[in-house]
Amino acid sequence: MLFLQILLIPIKIVLKVIGYSLAAIIKLVGLIIIVLSHICGFVTNLLGGIILIAATLYTVCGIFNFGGIQRIEMWWVSSITSGILGLLLSSLELWAEALGDWVRSCGDNLSDNVSCMGILPC
Repeated sequence: MLFLQILLIPIKIVLKVIGYSLAAIIKLVGLIIIVLSHICGFVTNLLGGIILIAATLYTVCGIFNFGGIQRIEMWWVSSITSGILGLLLSSLELWAEALGDWVRSCGDNLSDNVSCMGILPC
């Protein structure tokens, strides 16, 4: 049995190399997602903030019937929808960063599991 375990050493080495390479690629993808979320985050925060301010103004004008907005059918649905869209756009950077952190942690877990694999028989 020990002889067979010694014969499996090259296969275990290949599996470790493949596992560490895959873990490095996964961690790199997670880092790229995080970097892109920070780069694009300014634009999404700006657009989401502008949309949210416009939705708030539209809601206030609708409540006080400024400009006859209440004559528009279901004006409140468009104001609520645009407010939710603004909030989602503003938080898009954080969602992307959370996704990148999750992908990086998957790479860390794979790296840890590969390191636990013993090469030499005990």
